[in-house]
Amino acid sequence: MLAADPVVPADLLALALRRDSARPFLTWYQPATGARVELSVLTFATWVAKTCGLLTDELDVAPDDVVAVRLPAHWLGPVWAQSVWTVGARLRLPGDDGDEVARVVVRDAEEPAEQDAQARDLVVVRTAPLGGPAGTAAPSGALDYGREVPGQPDRFAPLGPPGPAVLDDDLLEQARHRARAAGPRARTLVVGERFDRDVLLDALLVPLLLDGSAVLVHGSPGPDGLTAIAAAERVEVTTGRS
Repeated sequence: MLAADPVVPADLLALALRRDSARPFLTWYQPATGARVELSVLTFATWVAKTCGLLTDELDVAPDDVVAVRLPAHWLGPVWAQSVWTVGARLRLPGDDGDEVARVVVRDAEEPAEQDAQARDLVVVRTAPLGGPAGTAAPSGALDYGREVPGQPDRFAPLGPPGPAVLDDDLLEQARHRARAAGPRARTLVVGERFDRDVLLDALLVPLLLDGSAVLVHGSPGPDGLTAIAAAERVEVTTGRS
């Protein structure tokens, strides 16, 4: 059953924690390296809480600020999206409309820096399987996510509930449409190169709405590889681009 209106991502994650905090929520594969990382609901929520602390305490992000996230299809992409919404800010992904200068840009530490000047603050993320500090890959003046986030608290208490503006007008409806097609508590295989709107929907919002889970594959291992992953992870629904 889909969660009732009104709903925001923070409410959905809190509900998932109350139902079963130990169950798998997001499993990430990188076929090129053979990496697999599994996050329970509690582990995912802890990463979100720490990232929220970073956004508010270190970067002074306020409600309705724009945070642009430019990451590959890595498990930290959903963490960042959930964190941005939880603090009441607006998420911008590659391909989204909007001319407003972002308060913060979050990018892969290995990504070229040609767009960094558009942000007031820059956060670089090391997208190795387990994250970690970017080290010398972090440019001068940038915040190194992997170095700073471990020291943040494991819980985050917002000053007030985020308003409806944190979500695009049609984003939640798109997620509901996909969730109805998937069915309750579905485990979904999501394939992509970048953390874009489709990956956001299928790897984060749809599982939250369904009390389900997602298997996110960065890149494509080919049809046989996807079949093997789907069988190993007991996937019911497959979506994404190879």
